[in-house]
Parts: sequence; structure tokens; C-alpha cells
Amino acid sequence: MRCITQSKFAVLSHVLPLSDSGQAVMLYRLLENIDKDNYIFILTSHNAGQSSGKGVQAKSSKKLGGKYYLLEGLDKPSLIARFFLNIPIFHGLALFALIIKKQEKQIKEILLEEKCKTIVLCTGGFFDIFSTFLVLKQLKIKLVIYSFDDFIY
Repeated sequence: MRCITQSKFAVLSHVLPLSDSGQAVMLYRLLENIDKDNYIFILTSHNAGQSSGKGVQAKSSKKLGGKYYLLEGLDKPSLIARFFLNIPIFHGLALFALIIKKQEKQIKEILLEEKCKTIVLCTGGFFDIFSTFLVLKQLKIKLVIYSFDDFIY
């Protein structure tokens, strides 16, 4: 991460430190020694930033010092389910476009407000790559893709 810490960057993910997931643990380990003013988090899932609540938290699941932003709006898990179920193709495409545009607008506002020069896009969120690509075209900022293997998918 040394190469991108010369300017402020954003980490966009469907799961972040404070969660018990392996992806959150890896992000924690990568960022725990980086100055909190050099990065922000953008969380794209409403239920993925929490610990399991089983009592004492492991060091790897602590919340980091950077600012956390949560994208608001559509209930994406249920929309994803409907997207893949038996719905007319026109409705599915309209729903897909609606989610992408809503997410794109919020990401763009956050990146502009925080003056981020780079975005680290983590895999796992279905709509994240599409909306982030649209933002990158507009703001002309650097992209780093962090690909996590996910054995569920």
C-alpha cells in the first residue's frame, strides 16, 4: 500500500474491518499502520460492517481510524435476488441501471468531498465495479482492484 499513500485514497468494499470476514481481516492488516487521514472506507452493504457479536472481538476485527461511509438507498440484497429470479428482462435491466446510478452518484460525492486521488475497489459487491467504473471515467482518478477469492461464489 506504500505506493498509494502519498495521496488520500478510498477503499470501496461490501465488507470492512469490524466484520468477521476474511476480506475485512485482510483490509485491517493492510491498513492498521497507515495514518487514518490518508484513507476512507466506502461500505456498499448495510449488513456487512458488523462483528458477529460473540463477545470479545479479535484484534483483526477492530474498526480502523479512517472515516467510514455507508452507501444509502436501495435494499440491494433483495434487489439482487429479484434481479436473478424470474422477472421480465426489461424490469431487470431497469433495476440494474437504477442501482448502478444511485451507487455511482453517492461514490462520486464522497470521493469529491474527501479529495481522494485513488480508489481501491475490492471484489465481492455485485454492482460495485460497474458504478465505480462510471465514477472513474468522470473524475479521472486512479484505480486499484483488490481481488479476493470467495469460495461461496
